[in-house]
Amino acid sequence: MRDRVFAAMVVKASLLAAVCLLLGCHTRDADEGSVRVTRAQVIGVYETKFDNGSERLELKEDETYVQDFSSKSRPFHHTGQWRIENLFLDGSEVVLSNAALSEDDGTRPLAFGELRLYTHDRSGNVALARNEVADWYYERISK
Repeated sequence: MRDRVFAAMVVKASLLAAVCLLLGCHTRDADEGSVRVTRAQVIGVYETKFDNGSERLELKEDETYVQDFSSKSRPFHHTGQWRIENLFLDGSEVVLSNAALSEDDGTRPLAFGELRLYTHDRSGNVALARNEVADWYYERISK
């Protein structure tokens, strides 16, 4: 009988630990302000600034995007597909497929891949986090 009570306590403690672990898993660096959004809420034109230029990102209703980099070293235009992924117990991500990943670095060749942008509420407006730790966001400039 004592063994059954002990086993039941171990199972309950294990379940409690697992639930606590899962609830803590959703946090990431600088996730304050992270929000869940719909497709309609993120469609629009965004901009971010670099030391040597800027990038304009347009998310279109047909789930395509346009990236326009303006800089003295390497301006370029790029297009691709985007989608939204809702995170468990957290906000959403806008995922750009085959996006230009180079961060205004004219010394290296352009790199392309999946770019995940966490959605945030910044002063009542949706912003897309390129790098939360560095406080680097695409801010919406028009719908």
